[in-house]
Amino acid sequence: LGLGQKEEAIKAFERVLDLESDTKNGIAYKRLGTVAFRIKEYDIAVRAFEIALSSIQSDPEIFYHQSLVYVAQWKFEESLQSVTKALKMQPNFPEAQKARGKIIGWIKAAEEKMTTKKEELTETVKE
Repeated sequence: LGLGQKEEAIKAFERVLDLESDTKNGIAYKRLGTVAFRIKEYDIAVRAFEIALSSIQSDPEIFYHQSLVYVAQWKFEESLQSVTKALKMQPNFPEAQKARGKIIGWIKAAEEKMTTKKEELTETVKE
């Protein structure tokens, strides 16, 4: 990736994830997930964080970064679950606190929009 060969790097990431998981290397999978997130390879990031979490359940950063990936995928409920886990482990995690507030806001906004659309459709059907 550092050599500017993004496609080859992505293929390498996928090969690593397709191997039998080495749960002893949770930190390496955490790093892989973080890099994949930064280059917007969200499916790779999700898989890497899941493997990292299979060996490291006590790292709030993994849950926080996982929540960011879910936000990028518009999976707000999953994101809220992940960031909440991070905050249970580390209540004074400022980035996670901010993220949780934003995620809750987005969920509420989506619910309001759905309610408005539903009302508009109901009115249209009545007419």
